[in-house]
Amino acid sequence: MRNMPEVDTTRSTQPRLGFVFPGALFALMLGALTATAVEVTPTQIEFGKIDASETISVVHNGQAVPASDIKSVKLWAGGHDYDHMIEVKKADGQVMVQPSELLEIGSYDLVIDTVNGKGTVTMMAPLDKLYSSLESRADRLGITVDELKSRLGMTRQLGQEYVSLNLPKVYYVGQTLSVPMDQVKGRTYAWAVNGTAIQVGVGDARMNYTFTEPGIYDFTYVEKEGDRVVAAGFGATNVVAEPPVHSEVKQNTAQKFVAPIGYSHYVWSVDGKEVAKGDTLTYEFSERGSHVVSLHAHTPVAGNVEALRNVTYVVTVT
Repeated sequence: MRNMPEVDTTRSTQPRLGFVFPGALFALMLGALTATAVEVTPTQIEFGKIDASETISVVHNGQAVPASDIKSVKLWAGGHDYDHMIEVKKADGQVMVQPSELLEIGSYDLVIDTVNGKGTVTMMAPLDKLYSSLESRADRLGITVDELKSRLGMTRQLGQEYVSLNLPKVYYVGQTLSVPMDQVKGRTYAWAVNGTAIQVGVGDARMNYTFTEPGIYDFTYVEKEGDRVVAAGFGATNVVAEPPVHSEVKQNTAQKFVAPIGYSHYVWSVDGKEVAKGDTLTYEFSERGSHVVSLHAHTPVAGNVEALRNVTYVVTVT
């Protein structure tokens, strides 16, 4: 199963804007990794447009790693590699990364493997599709721009606390947003997503929300003493489908697909038609061309019962 992004919250009586990302969203499914013997800087990069590029420093024992010692640069998410989504150039002490035209919105682990060990960089690809104008956000929430500014902390009522919700920019469908919240005694709280209340009460204000559909999700948190709002926070994240896994196979040749572990139920479909259940699928494609194999995995054996995986395989049959 995929690791869930961690979220932290902070309180302030001064407005705080912006978002902070945690570490990589997905642990590599490559076995146990020892501590990296190389240093990579920065440890997180982000692409807001397709023609952008980033340069990563690769150092070992204070010395630039020669290009000849950089064995590979691979892009991973959910146990699959997506090397086709990036273009890479190696130089002494550097790896230059640029998106290919196939890059899709998501969060990835960029693994730089050298003769001295591995370094991992979190690669975010919102491609400018997450944060829109204040007017667009206010319209989605059904509120005025002034009200949105107030929720964001851009304007502030005297004495009101601002709760900074540090959400990752990207989640995948099926993941759960878990936000810890230490509520102040004597207050009630309320959570809302896209303007609709999802959780209210007193006491433990932790919020768990599983994303079942792609889209932009705006979260609002409010604390009250009686009828008076005394604390508020706002955060947003973009939820996308997992990028498809591409493969190629010969006509009338059996191909085996293996589902991610950790779920109780699996449903396999080929070109929109359900064909099997279980944690593996072996299938022969009788017709040449492009075919879509879909896997829906749900009901984890442990953890959040609402978590799920939707994995798409695009198979080219020759």
